[in-house]
Amino acid sequence: MVRISEDLLIGHCSPTMAGLKTGNIFTCRIGNLQELYQDLRELNRMISPKGLRILPLRYFDNKAVIYLYRPKQLQKDLECPIARCILEKCGYSYGDGSHLLGQLMKRMRSAEDFPHEIGLFLGYPSEDVKGFIDNKAENCKCVGTWKVYGDAEEAQKIFNRFKKCTKAYSEQLMKGRSVERLIVAGWVKNSSRLPMMTTSISRKRAVPRRPYSSHRLWLKVLRKRVLRYQFSHRRNLTQE
Repeated sequence: MVRISEDLLIGHCSPTMAGLKTGNIFTCRIGNLQELYQDLRELNRMISPKGLRILPLRYFDNKAVIYLYRPKQLQKDLECPIARCILEKCGYSYGDGSHLLGQLMKRMRSAEDFPHEIGLFLGYPSEDVKGFIDNKAENCKCVGTWKVYGDAEEAQKIFNRFKKCTKAYSEQLMKGRSVERLIVAGWVKNSSRLPMMTTSISRKRAVPRRPYSSHRLWLKVLRKRVLRYQFSHRRNLTQE
């Protein structure tokens, strides 16, 4: 039986499960490593057909930092020239997404603090990761899922979407829907296996929906806005 609870996954990883975000991390207590590895194998068998993976990044004080992510989207994020430049300055050698992730894991397990570049592996805009590093985590415009150094207004909109996503997923979990059914297959276009959710976004009374109705449209709009926000910041940095 998987001991990484569904509450942990929903509470910390809903945006990634919904296809709105590249990755999320969370911390969980572990009894022993063999139990953890068994849990992760079971979870990966469940989520890998939908384009996700889960693995441990580091261990400390009988706890593990767990990373849930979408490998294909991570590869696209790290192919960004700005992201590559940041990683090279941090001492990373050139490679694909899995190779760079392996280097991140080594850095995390050899240092007490999280490497600043970890934001690139979580889908944070490159401009904000660069600003975080250059300013030593100071002088940000606002704080949400990450510290913002670029477009604060647009970032706040994204933070709110992530919160609404987590709230909607939490409500569905309480109604008995499984984590497996809540996971969206693919990043943008593959919506053939979207969960049939009632929406709480409009703050109206939840009512049963036909498959792929309001929830499908809502996720599609959110993905487009998140991707447009990330692309605009990458273009601005390139022009600089």
